[in-house]
Amino acid sequence: MPINIYGKPIFCGYARGKRTMIWLPIAASQVFKALSAKCGQVDSNNDFALSADNDTAIFGWAEMGEITSSSTAGADKCAVDISMDAQYWVPADATVTEAMRGETCDIIVSTNIIKADVGENNQAVFLITEVDTANQYVMVKIADGKQQAKGVA
Repeated sequence: MPINIYGKPIFCGYARGKRTMIWLPIAASQVFKALSAKCGQVDSNNDFALSADNDTAIFGWAEMGEITSSSTAGADKCAVDISMDAQYWVPADATVTEAMRGETCDIIVSTNIIKADVGENNQAVFLITEVDTANQYVMVKIADGKQQAKGVA
């Protein structure tokens, strides 16, 4: 959905592709920012927790506005897109170029803002499918082999 800043449309969130939505409880005190990626993992309590710096896998994308979840784990719930086909606009941490299309990159988090770390490719969790050089955003999907999975306990 477009967000306007100083009259300029900024996109952050779902862009295109097949979606597969499931409902999950949210981990305690998760800070969802409007201009941040809302990707994350399932923690040891099976609650959705937002991604951290250098995460090596992603479970899915939360469909949330700008909120801070309850300090009680599981008190809030959110819809999470677990589709490997879904693509999302996320802010980049540095200048993006057309040449980045088709490359992988990492996750970086600063002040509760999750961005595509377009200068790093150590964990390679995002596959860049499109770039917005005017607004410094990239469209990404979960890279093959980088979706978090947990076995039944």
